[in-house]
Amino acid sequence: MENFRQFDVFAERKYEGNQLAVVRNAANLPDEQMLRITKEMNYSETTFILSDEPKDRGYDVRIFTPETEVPFAGHPTLGTAFVIRHLIAKQPVDTVKLNLKVGPIPVTFDKNEQGEDILWMQQIEPTFAKTATGSSNGCLAGYLIEHKYFGTSQMNIRVEQGYEIDRPSLLYLRAENGGEHIAVSVGGKVVKVAEGRLF
Repeated sequence: MENFRQFDVFAERKYEGNQLAVVRNAANLPDEQMLRITKEMNYSETTFILSDEPKDRGYDVRIFTPETEVPFAGHPTLGTAFVIRHLIAKQPVDTVKLNLKVGPIPVTFDKNEQGEDILWMQQIEPTFAKTATGSSNGCLAGYLIEHKYFGTSQMNIRVEQGYEIDRPSLLYLRAENGGEHIAVSVGGKVVKVAEGRLF
């Protein structure tokens, strides 16, 4: 039996934001079973933490949609890092590294003015010569900073979306154009909704 939990990511409270299911200790689950569990959860993505033990100073994680495995997705990365920090890490940490198919992705934890956790995921550096990959809001931040939309080489903005489908979502975007490289981070809160066991 594997433990799972459900979260709302980029949410201010339960039943808002983007839904995510996270399954722990999934190393022995075959790919087909991970796909079936994802279909059963019926969310856009479900993540599988392969072990509670770190590997290469990070945690091996797989991300599935109901159709297939994907190398990276934004809100699953933040939600899974939340689980690792609060339920798996043996000591308080400010950064959690996820070993994803796309490569290692660090997630840092910060506090807002109210003292609430805000999770920040370092986006893969955007490439503008071809179609961008990764989370659409990270791409938006990269585009805005590359084209100096705000007239500066740094930006900190909020993005709100999802009101029309009754899933209000709040994302924080940070970007900096350092000349040779653009650094983009996408952040938000994670709210626990449910937990249970798979049989």
